[in-house]
Amino acid sequence: MWQRPGLAQVKTSIGRRLLAATYAQVQERPALKRLAVRMMMRFPGLGGRAMAAIAPAAATSGASGGAAAPQSLATPDAQARATYLQWGYRPLLAGSGTAGQAAPTRQLLVDISGLVERDARTGIQRVVRNLTRALASLDLPDWRVEPIYAAGGVFRYARRFSTQAWQLPELGMNDDPVRAGSRDVFFTADVALLPIAAMHKPLRALRDQGVPLNFVLHDLIPVFHPEFYQGEVDPRFARWLQIVFEVADGVWCVSNAVARELESWLARNPQMVPNGLPRIGFFHLGAEIGRNKVAVTDAARAAIRLADATPQSTTLLMVGTLEPRKGHEQVLDACELLWADGQDVNLLIIGKVGWNVKPLVERLRAHPQAGQRLCWLDNADDATLAEAYASASALMAASYAEGFGLPLIEAAQHGLPIIARDLPVFREVAGPHAWYFQAARPSDLAAALRQWMGLRADGLAPPSRDMPHRSWEQSARRVAELILPGAADPPG
Repeated sequence: MWQRPGLAQVKTSIGRRLLAATYAQVQERPALKRLAVRMMMRFPGLGGRAMAAIAPAAATSGASGGAAAPQSLATPDAQARATYLQWGYRPLLAGSGTAGQAAPTRQLLVDISGLVERDARTGIQRVVRNLTRALASLDLPDWRVEPIYAAGGVFRYARRFSTQAWQLPELGMNDDPVRAGSRDVFFTADVALLPIAAMHKPLRALRDQGVPLNFVLHDLIPVFHPEFYQGEVDPRFARWLQIVFEVADGVWCVSNAVARELESWLARNPQMVPNGLPRIGFFHLGAEIGRNKVAVTDAARAAIRLADATPQSTTLLMVGTLEPRKGHEQVLDACELLWADGQDVNLLIIGKVGWNVKPLVERLRAHPQAGQRLCWLDNADDATLAEAYASASALMAASYAEGFGLPLIEAAQHGLPIIARDLPVFREVAGPHAWYFQAARPSDLAAALRQWMGLRADGLAPPSRDMPHRSWEQSARRVAELILPGAADPPG
């Protein structure tokens, strides 16, 4: 039966709407955004709570704003609790017993502070979710994987968040402070721009205890290309880099291209590593979308509104958040040139609104080809994304800068040809399984697309289906080989 919402609920709802409206305005005004960034750096707890209110982590959130999560209403499972206490999460995730296996004595502490505070469901959060679970599922003799987060000046075990996010039996346990020793290892793939200030003290405490600290660097784009952000290096990212390189024993990049950029940058900026150069290496991210059989619904097909699409059409698919460095504007300009030339081309864009793209958003929404040859979906579900990969002619990867390029792998898993800007990281990921272009102007890109369409018509466009890639399990195994003593020779 419907009940009238209480005054507190109404106030909370109004407050969130006001915060969201303010956030949208700030995102499109560089001066206001710079001011907001500095305020969040000055008061990171307040900033974290505001961001969590705008985009809460929904059902999988175990804590918010650094506070402990509320106790679950589910009845604790005594057997699951006993299993976790002795062997960790792996047997619970595998749904199998542990007969004959010795209990692990060392901890791989996987920090997910940013994810716990706010899961924005974007690229890095997606990596953190998948990689953390894959690590926890590995058979690593003598190691138990423990997700943790920073709160109140210490690290805590993220038991409530993990059991809810992974839909495991209720353990009925608190998020106790982490107990670590020199035989343990710390790792995080998160880029916790706001929580990093609260993490600084407990990170130094772990290092003082002899715990090796390992971080993932996804890219250095904010350093090398500030023009895609606020016109200057984001001070939150600068602080994150400063803290990481003060304490890190290892920094692991998501591509060899990023690792080489990092080494070159540190050579020019030795002040960034006051305690000596950490170990630097790389691993490739995993991808599973092609292996998951997503049921494509009529609603998913209907969401892709391309009224002029025919079997002879060329439908270009772009996947990723709308932001200046992704190249959406240049691709749209090139498509307009092709449309004016009578080319049978469609543009399908799937991605949420990012920052500094207000003119592009307005242009997409009011475009005369919207619903005809142009379709933009800002909240596509897995079924719609799967249908997009299945119905498109090619993935258009037009980014001016990237750290990895996960959509290239997803496209290859669907057998979708790839058209990519000629970036070192794209060549590292896709090799000969993509067609590369260089385009300083929209007319250059339009000419490149005409060339690719001619190759496609002659059956000469490079196929992507045989492009090598890693699963998340393989990616996690590589991380373990890099950071865990004795993990370089996996069992079996």
